[in-house]
Amino acid sequence: MPVDRTLRDVVEPVIAELVARAPHAAGRTVLVGALCRDVLHREAGHDFPLRSTSDLDLALAVDRWDGFGEVARMLPRLRTSAQVRFQLAGTRVDLIPFGDIEDPDGAVPLEASADPLDVLGFIDVWETARTLVLSDGLSVRIRTVAGYAMLKLAAWATRSRVGEHKDAGDLACAMYWYEHSAAISDRLYGEVQGTQILEHVWTRPEDASLDEHAVMLAVDATSLLSPARRAALAARWVDVDDRLLATYLTNRSLPGWSAPGQPGLIEQARSLRVGIVLAATGRAPS
Repeated sequence: MPVDRTLRDVVEPVIAELVARAPHAAGRTVLVGALCRDVLHREAGHDFPLRSTSDLDLALAVDRWDGFGEVARMLPRLRTSAQVRFQLAGTRVDLIPFGDIEDPDGAVPLEASADPLDVLGFIDVWETARTLVLSDGLSVRIRTVAGYAMLKLAAWATRSRVGEHKDAGDLACAMYWYEHSAAISDRLYGEVQGTQILEHVWTRPEDASLDEHAVMLAVDATSLLSPARRAALAARWVDVDDRLLATYLTNRSLPGWSAPGQPGLIEQARSLRVGIVLAATGRAPS
């Protein structure tokens, strides 16, 4: 299989410089953000372009705060208010720490004057991520589609409250991949978990218009988490406005995706909520 162009042209040079400057970061990074989305998009068999970006987001597993500080001191920092933004191999890189430094779970404290970094579920996503082998013995982990969706579900619930809505378009990408995946359809119609989702959708009149692929995506995403983090994600979604999500769930890059204002978008938004609650509690929201 040919090397993905994003990995070859962007990620690999960044990882090479990161490890050269901070050798103890080797093997401790996971690809997140839009470039992770682009790799997953092509792995799903799609070659049409998505919203472009020139930035790279990496998460770094660390077991103590001064361990991240050691890495950060070895890297060229950009002159911005962001405390985790660096310049590596000509690319602007956000290097997001997570792991044992979280306090409380799911949050990484920065300077006293700054809000903590939201890293809910990063540990679970790290543990389920795949390792991609690059050149010269380098490697980086990449989230699964479910892992990608989980972080976007958590991000939407938090950032949409302060007027940031771009996570919805990224959620639409993950929903599109599931909708057009033969493997996901096989799971829906051939595995116990899929059958349970279909039975739920088909036997509850109020849920008959749900999108079973979106429900399964949210179930898969939430199921990656520990029980306590599943509950935390479900709690975040109590205050999510399905209509607001539906407004921004449009994505003009996706062929055949629902256009703004179409009623199907509200049901897709509600499908995500149902999947989260099913995975967190074993029962659908009333």
